[in-house]
Amino acid sequence: MASTPSSENGALTAANHLTYRPDIDGLRAVAVLSVLMFHAFPKVSRGGFVGVDVFFVISGFLISSIILKALEQNTFSYTEFYARRIRRIFPALMLMLGACLLFGWFALTPNEYKALGRHAAAGALFVSNLALWREAGYFDHDSQTKALLHLWSLGIEEQFYIVWPLCLAWLRKIPLTLVGIICLSFAANVLLVGASPDAAFYAPFTRFWELALGAFLAQLTLATPWTGWLGSAQRLVQSLGGRPVASDALSIAGLLLVMGPVLGLSSDARFPGWWASLPVLGAFGLIAAGPRAVINRRLLSTRPLVFVGYPLYLWHWPMLVGLRLLDLSWLPAESRLAKAGAVTAAFVLASLTHRQVELRVRRARGVVPVLCASALAVLLACGAVVWSDGAGTRFSDAQQRIASVAAAAAAAKATEYRASSCFLDNTQSGASFKPECTRRVFEGSPTVLLWGDSHAAHLYQGLRSLSDAHGFNLAQLTAGRCPPFIGYSAARLHPHCANINQHVLEWAADNRPRTVILAANWPLYKQSAVVATLDRLRALSIEQIVVVGPVAMFARPQSELLIRHTSGAIVPERLVTPRFPELKAIDELLRRLSAEAHVEFVSVLDKTCSSQGCIVAAEGRPELLLSFDQAHLTRAGSNFVVARTLCELLAACGAMHPVAGRLAN
Repeated sequence: MASTPSSENGALTAANHLTYRPDIDGLRAVAVLSVLMFHAFPKVSRGGFVGVDVFFVISGFLISSIILKALEQNTFSYTEFYARRIRRIFPALMLMLGACLLFGWFALTPNEYKALGRHAAAGALFVSNLALWREAGYFDHDSQTKALLHLWSLGIEEQFYIVWPLCLAWLRKIPLTLVGIICLSFAANVLLVGASPDAAFYAPFTRFWELALGAFLAQLTLATPWTGWLGSAQRLVQSLGGRPVASDALSIAGLLLVMGPVLGLSSDARFPGWWASLPVLGAFGLIAAGPRAVINRRLLSTRPLVFVGYPLYLWHWPMLVGLRLLDLSWLPAESRLAKAGAVTAAFVLASLTHRQVELRVRRARGVVPVLCASALAVLLACGAVVWSDGAGTRFSDAQQRIASVAAAAAAAKATEYRASSCFLDNTQSGASFKPECTRRVFEGSPTVLLWGDSHAAHLYQGLRSLSDAHGFNLAQLTAGRCPPFIGYSAARLHPHCANINQHVLEWAADNRPRTVILAANWPLYKQSAVVATLDRLRALSIEQIVVVGPVAMFARPQSELLIRHTSGAIVPERLVTPRFPELKAIDELLRRLSAEAHVEFVSVLDKTCSSQGCIVAAEGRPELLLSFDQAHLTRAGSNFVVARTLCELLAACGAMHPVAGRLAN
């Protein structure tokens, strides 16, 4: 969500003699407030994220109206168009980015600050969507801690406007070409939302149809007459102003199409896909209905809605994320009071930004070079943050060591978990497992099968150490967000999970491993579903079946919490997690289910947690950091956990020291 429709809408009259429409400002406010409510109070606005799609239509309509009118009058200038974009976008954006960088200096750990520097640079260059697309994946950091996540929409919009003025000059003469672009973009969106949801969400072309549909509406209202069915559509739209019943009906239908998804669509839905067509068509209908339609006149044109603007969108998300990052014990970030305070602060900052910055820039002359210089300054500051590894010298040597170990472990995760070969992503099926996942290294020796999701995959390094030392074969068949449940199907988490688990079961039936180890991120699933898998494995006469309970989990990356609890050279070994009661209850349930199925159960919590908290750095040594994020084990952590929980069951304890992290290399 980028340009301020209030500014662009107001510019219609001044620059191109087009009528100002307060109802479009009001529709823009509905879009902004929907997103804000979704971020702050998701139970109230379950599908508020569709506000971005509404905004894309508005932006496509307004900007294309300016361009088309100027083209008709032979007054269009590319230089002036992009200068206007700079005056509209840069003031609030660069102020917000600078404020975030300043906040990060005082509040963020090195890895957090370095990530912020990268994201701020992407935001200043209008490529946030591409940067976030590149980062997206199973181990991507929680979006709730990315202060500039919301700038992805700004990237898509500005990428659209890089090419759009160049295209409109001939698209207005060949309207069917624009219709073709809309259809192709929408088709790409629908096809990719299942096969590659991250691409469907972040890729420019899968979103261009939304902006282009707004542009098409601008052509219907402004362009020279067309012929054929397009001409009929054009005459219909242009006649709505004189047909109050039709325009009122269209505005009511449009509002329903927008608010239905805002209130009822779940964030679990495959989005954008077909679902995005509802708010997009709703916005199209509301704009086409005209300013005199009942909804537009009586609701969208009211002053409170017209007041809400682009700065509010820019400020609201950093305020909410900043609250989470500060982690104030006296003001829980997820409390309603804290969120209400953050939203109020965002309104105040948005108002000050508009009055003290945007309006002054709008009246100033020769301001474009200054704004470009401000963008360059932000980029230089981002480069300094990234180059200095998040300004790590602000912290003690021990804290910097924790950050370094966590960063190295996160960078090595794909290799150590054998991602895309033995640890599949959500685009891969069971046929994607590579031969090395089940290769027998020691002929005549028994085989241990590791089966489950990432919380099985993170045991691989520890089991590999035992395998190398004791000569048993180790098979790894794991997949992200795919628990070892026979018949399990959850398209949102992993569309191929049922296929993968069937593949694993067939492999086990054909190869009869001596031991099968089942592990998962148990809180994500209905744990009792594991019973069906245990029954099937017992039917195969598997000699040893082991269920591994949950590991310690934290709301934030353990390394970041550890840095904040480290004083000087003293690194605490344990930290308290508020999730412990929940995890302990799951642990006890799995223990009972395992006993009833007559299989082995090992509790990681019993071996790593106590009344003083859960181990996050063995012996208080940064190099023995157990997890690089909220729960996934480092190599040292994998060795440590496996040594404490599985070596006795596998009769392989002699291979590892009790502080098994010492074997990490």
